[in-house]
Formats: sequence, structure tokens, C-alpha cells
Amino acid sequence: MKKYKLKLDWTDSEKSQLQTLKREETFNQAIKDLLDRGSAMGQKFNSVDQDMQIEIVKDIVDYFQNEAGA
Repeated sequence: MKKYKLKLDWTDSEKSQLQTLKREETFNQAIKDLLDRGSAMGQKFNSVDQDMQIEIVKDIVDYFQNEAGA
């Protein structure tokens, strides 16, 4: 039985479109991963008591104030 090999000749435009799709897919996956991580962090935040939530928010504010002043 003879095996056939399919050879695709891509135009430069098609190659460019394929690269764009790959970048968009990577970007979309990165955003999805960040949203998943944010959701998990939100669930952890919601599971602690209010005093702990206040301390966490204070730490976050302090961190960003220190970064801005750096």
C-alpha cells in the first residue's frame, strides 16, 4: 500500500495569520490562568474572618505605597 504525504504550502499571509492566532491563544490562556488564580485567592480571602481581611488589605496598601515611593 502506497503512503501519501500531504504537503501544505503556506503563503506568507497565512503563516502570519497562524502566528497571530497562536499569540492570541497564548494570551487568552494567560488571562484565563490569571483569572483562575484571582478567583482562588478571592475564595481564600472570603474564607477568613473580617479582622484578617482588614489586615490583608492593610498589607496590600502598604506594599503598593512602598512600591510607589521606591
